[in-house]
Amino acid sequence: MDPVEALAAAGSCALGASELAERVAWIRREILPHALAREDLPAGGFAWELAAAAGLAETLDRLVALESACCVALAFARVPSALPGRLRLEVRRR
Repeated sequence: MDPVEALAAAGSCALGASELAERVAWIRREILPHALAREDLPAGGFAWELAAAAGLAETLDRLVALESACCVALAFARVPSALPGRLRLEVRRR
């Protein structure tokens, strides 16, 4: 299962089915094309390393805000990447 499907299957989303499908499509369209690597995190969760692109930091911040409002089991955070020219999104269990 890819990470986006895992997010949708987490069972903790307050979105309805159509809203969830729209969110998943938005993530696949706006964020995943920039993904360079995926890392499993201790105690569950994962991180995406993404190629920095114009507007992507703001898109990640929007995702963090949206998911914070509807996802009770996962915490989303844009954190500094250790690698130049990259952004990092971490998704952890609460």
